[in-house]
Amino acid sequence: MPIPYSIALQGPGGTKALPAEPVLALSARVTEAGAPVANANVTVWMEGGGVSGTTDASGNFDFNYTPPFQSGVVENVAASCDQCENVAAKTIVVDPVNRPVFELTPRGWTNFRGSVQIRCGSVWAYPSTRQ
Repeated sequence: MPIPYSIALQGPGGTKALPAEPVLALSARVTEAGAPVANANVTVWMEGGGVSGTTDASGNFDFNYTPPFQSGVVENVAASCDQCENVAAKTIVVDPVNRPVFELTPRGWTNFRGSVQIRCGSVWAYPSTRQ
């Protein structure tokens, strides 16, 4: 009787929300009695979709997890293969992005007329103006 395959998810368990860290490299590893299994069909389920493919000669199927824009999220990733005896699960923690806090101080407002627009990433700030 053949020994069933086993699958495990490998890689970091956390990242930051977009746009700070856009992807997290993960891998599903398939083994048989501890030895890597090449060409195993793997399916991975993630929040918002899934991906499938086959393992390489080292028994690994590499894929990327893209975090959401919101932070403070915990998401689950699961993987299985055709002859696997188990389903592998991994929790990904999406931490907030630490946005810099800064203050702009003009050298003088004496002759300034108009408005000031400041862009930090994809956020626009419209501070008050002096006239």
